[in-house]
Amino acid sequence: MEKGFYHPERGYWQTIGEPPEQILAGYPEGTQEVPLKPSAEHTWDGSQWVHTPPPAEEVLAEWRASASVSRAQFILNCLDAGILSETDAEEAVNGWPVGWDTFFEGLPARTRIEAKAEWASVTKVRRNAPLIAQLASHAGISDEQVDALFEGAT
Repeated sequence: MEKGFYHPERGYWQTIGEPPEQILAGYPEGTQEVPLKPSAEHTWDGSQWVHTPPPAEEVLAEWRASASVSRAQFILNCLDAGILSETDAEEAVNGWPVGWDTFFEGLPARTRIEAKAEWASVTKVRRNAPLIAQLASHAGISDEQVDALFEGAT
């Protein structure tokens, strides 16, 4: 049976069974046996586990860092949100929409070519991809609107 232990300086650890006496004797002074930690979002307050969820901003940042949708879903979401016209959406299915060229006006040709090459090869669109940030910035799309394009993301 698993056992939980806590030390104020060393934190929490768990054993997979009853530790032998010689192991227990080696635990630092002040170590106490505690109930098993319910989740990573719990901290020991000296007498019980207290749920301490991360701040909403941290949860959102983690979600944004990992969220992605298929390219097809991204195109459809942009169409539904009015970010892409029907013509641009159809072009985006097969390649780079001509309407997106304006996003890169004044930038080096290499930047434009890099974006087009990335779009041509991508099967999943990542929420935190630099291309998405560039498109959103140029189009004046808020972070919340970009988040909505990735609703239901995996």
